[in-house]
Amino acid sequence: MRLMVRKAIYRAFPELDSFSNERCKRFVQAAKRPWGVKARMLGAGVGTFLVSAVLLDAAIVLVVSEIQGPRQVDPPTPILALLVIGFIAILAGCGALGLVAKDFVLRRRLRDVLRTRGRCHSCRYLLVGVAVSPTHEVVCPECGFVSSVDASLGELATDEAGRVLYEPSEASLREGPRWLTPTRRAAIRRWGVRVAVAMPLIFMAALAGYFVFLSYQASFARADRPGPKGFRDFQMAHLPSGVTAESPNSWDVFETVYSRLQNLEIAARPADYVDKSGVAIRLDYSSIGDEPGRNFSQDQAEEYRAGQRAATKVIEALESSTIFADIREMVSRPRHTEVMAWDPKRPAVTGLLSELGRARYLARLLGGRMHMAREANDPARFRDSLELCFGLSHMCQTQPYVISWLVGVAIEGLGWSRVNKVLFNSPSGEWLDVIEPVAWKVLHDPASITFALQGDELGNLDNVAWLFEEPSRVRLGRLSSDIRTMTGGGGATPDLTKALGTYWQNKAYFRRLSQATIDAAETPPWKRTGAIPDPDASGLLLPSIFGTASGHIVANVDQLHTTRAGVIAMIRIERYRVEHGRYPSSLAQVEAESPRPLPVDPFSGQPLGYRVVDPATDPFGRGYILYCVGKDKLDDHGKDVSPRVYSPGQAPPGTDYFINDPRR
Repeated sequence: MRLMVRKAIYRAFPELDSFSNERCKRFVQAAKRPWGVKARMLGAGVGTFLVSAVLLDAAIVLVVSEIQGPRQVDPPTPILALLVIGFIAILAGCGALGLVAKDFVLRRRLRDVLRTRGRCHSCRYLLVGVAVSPTHEVVCPECGFVSSVDASLGELATDEAGRVLYEPSEASLREGPRWLTPTRRAAIRRWGVRVAVAMPLIFMAALAGYFVFLSYQASFARADRPGPKGFRDFQMAHLPSGVTAESPNSWDVFETVYSRLQNLEIAARPADYVDKSGVAIRLDYSSIGDEPGRNFSQDQAEEYRAGQRAATKVIEALESSTIFADIREMVSRPRHTEVMAWDPKRPAVTGLLSELGRARYLARLLGGRMHMAREANDPARFRDSLELCFGLSHMCQTQPYVISWLVGVAIEGLGWSRVNKVLFNSPSGEWLDVIEPVAWKVLHDPASITFALQGDELGNLDNVAWLFEEPSRVRLGRLSSDIRTMTGGGGATPDLTKALGTYWQNKAYFRRLSQATIDAAETPPWKRTGAIPDPDASGLLLPSIFGTASGHIVANVDQLHTTRAGVIAMIRIERYRVEHGRYPSSLAQVEAESPRPLPVDPFSGQPLGYRVVDPATDPFGRGYILYCVGKDKLDDHGKDVSPRVYSPGQAPPGTDYFINDPRR
């Protein structure tokens, strides 16, 4: 076939072996000249092209639709681009099929001219090369019979002397541009058709290779995926020394304690505490001791105060119950293992930690109780509530989930805020005696963020492995319906500026992100160098969605260390005041009387900033300023910024972070 080989179509006929290429080309051109022949060739080529294109393109659409599954939105641009590429490749192949069909018709035409209409009607003698009359008749040299032949045989005729005769005309071959020589024309036609035929083959081979790669990738994902069992094994392998899987677990009784509290609240709640609609006013334990916001309307402010009064009444009623003893028994248990269960057929992201909101509710109850104990000058009850608050915080901070660790930090912060209110009001030695041991215990028995980050890394590995363990889930890359569902996008299109990547790329990035965050969190700010990783800058879709917000985590760690250091320093400063009747002139005097070295400023590695001020001139009536140098790591000698700053990382350059700021 001339489409795929160098041999010309006329060399497929032995009858033409004795003729030159030029004469054979003229013969082929003349044989194609009749309009009926041209119509048949055109019909065969176009018809074959259209039929094959429709069938193959329909098959492509069917396959892509099957891979993609039911769509909830219109096909996005990348899917259309994929279809267009496939269509172009298929059309190129169909075009080659059309040329093949066209050549098939031409071969039949040449065979008919040479072997049917090119022989003597009487003796069947081959009349190729015999002179053709203007009426397209030939006298048989063998028997003398006059036969009508096809006009194209005139291109092969010679006269009696053997001279070449060209009939029907000399112009049967048209000359092209000078650069387009017959050899080049043949090469262009031959390689053009070869490329057209190869395109769909390459496309299908690439598609098949892609499916093989997805299967190969899936085998690694299935082998790596931890699942719920692997996650629980990870928890059990990191139990504290001396604690076993059989040790009493605080989270086993959490739901029971919370339910008991709800029942007691219902019984203790004042029946007449309802709003204007008759709906029971929400118990707001955290608001006890606070004033309504400036933007509250009169009705909102009244409802706010009513919630405070109701919460106060409930706490007073709870004192006669065993609920606080129940909470102490819970937080005192040696093991704190909150199991996050999920369907093994689904990713870890579908697991739920429903107790976190309830843990914060318990903390707000304890915070309200601490305020009431301070107002009643009851240090013992304050200490009991503070210990329970920190115990509840420890239950959350010792889980392998960053979100749980953050909740634990928030609960601990609530406890420190109640301690600060005591310290800001010149406490007596009795109050310091009950607060200081609790503060030192928290300082020297912290829950590391490392375990939570490692747990998050394991959970992200489960998410990634679940997605890649089935090739059908990622065949369309970031546009796969499973990815939209998994990332919470429903029918929405994911961020197309980020790539899905391979299983190994995602796994390696989550590992690097976890380790970099651990290194940053475990390194004091004054020693920390380099930028904190940002998952959103990874260029990968999954890390930008599930990756740990490293900067936020590290900022919380820095804030926690600063708060703990500041509380210990304030306790020792107030202890010095109680014993000497005045504030010390420097922290060196405080540390000289401290039973343990004071914690340093996390942002400088040096003692916290301290200076004595006149209460009469200080806007808050303080006798001293205790501060951290802040994120610029420079001591600005207690220079404050007028808007209140909630963490040392927010302090603008050129200012310090005031630890004993009563506005927080």
